Amino acid sequence: MLNITDSAQEQKIPALFRLGFRPLFLSAGILAVVVVSLWGAVVTGQIAFSPTQGALWWHAHEMIFGFACAVIVGFLLTAVQNWTGQLGLRGWPLFGLWLVWLSARLLLILNLASVPNWLVMTLDLLFLPLAAFFLARPIIKIKQYRNLFFIPVLLLLSVCNFLTYEVSLSHGAYAAILLITLVMTVMGGRVIPFFTANACQFQKPAPIKSIELLSLVSVWLLAFGFLLNLHSQSDFNVVFALLFAVAGFANLLRWLRWKFIKTLPIPLLWSLHLAYLFIPITFFALAWHFATGDYPLGSLLHGLTAGAMGSMILAMMSRVSLGHSGRPLQVSMLIPSAFIAVIVAGCIRVLSVFGQADWYLASIYASTVLWCYGFVVFSIVYWPVLTQPRLDGRPG
Repeated sequence: MLNITDSAQEQKIPALFRLGFRPLFLSAGILAVVVVSLWGAVVTGQIAFSPTQGALWWHAHEMIFGFACAVIVGFLLTAVQNWTGQLGLRGWPLFGLWLVWLSARLLLILNLASVPNWLVMTLDLLFLPLAAFFLARPIIKIKQYRNLFFIPVLLLLSVCNFLTYEVSLSHGAYAAILLITLVMTVMGGRVIPFFTANACQFQKPAPIKSIELLSLVSVWLLAFGFLLNLHSQSDFNVVFALLFAVAGFANLLRWLRWKFIKTLPIPLLWSLHLAYLFIPITFFALAWHFATGDYPLGSLLHGLTAGAMGSMILAMMSRVSLGHSGRPLQVSMLIPSAFIAVIVAGCIRVLSVFGQADWYLASIYASTVLWCYGFVVFSIVYWPVLTQPRLDGRPG
């Protein structure tokens, strides 16, 4: 239990730095708009832009290691307080972690000739190991070893980040996408059926062990296969096709048991369900790619990035920000339109792979506008939520 002394100390900390979700969610929401709008302008020929390592590298890198990883860290550093009953990272240590993240983002976009690349890389690579350290401390302190799962995941994501600098963008970025998808399957399986059953007032379906095992083990194997760069070797195409098919089938069965239809009146729920649905659908498309060679791998992976990650991140940030700021789980009138915009943006971005070449620019325009609308709405609506104290006066 957090006591009165904790609450008194809390008043001395600026509200933005009272728990990890606050600065990292807000900054990630703003970064999502900056990166996608600049990338859309580059692709459509509106601007010339030369960030560190070039515009393509910067776009892919920042959407994964800037945007998605910031949200994952913000979520974990917030959730660990509930898991362990220990005070979460706050105050100056949280400010320092956020500053490491922010400094790397600024140096990458500014591409200053006076700052050597090794320094930028070192600063960028520091964020995830630091976050893993802060996450591990309370878990180890109370011996809650089940949640130590996330520590190696954060460290492996840091390895992927290193690979984007020193080996190749595709090796590091693709492996990170599969690792983040693994996080989504683990956390989605924990929270989506739980949230749905609680809000819709029915008993949560008991997990079927065989489906749970298949859905998670298959994604673990895929993540490690991509980390070892086996996906680039044609000898493994059949293995990847089978693994993606199994992962798609198992995760679709999982999703079907969560009773999506009951969530339609509740935006904070249907947004999570639809975000998760991108995962099995994309897995089936990737199984087809590895079986036939049709369609570029990088384009199909947008189903997991622009689709699943974008939609799930927006939905989770919207829910977590309300719950952990002492507010009722009722979204502003604009937020459902933001959910729909980002979901449609993900669909357009993925479907453009299957269309005519002359549809590509139109799809970039449309998906860029919809994505930016969604995250601009989030950043504006949730600015006061994330920068002001909890309504109930409790720490956090």
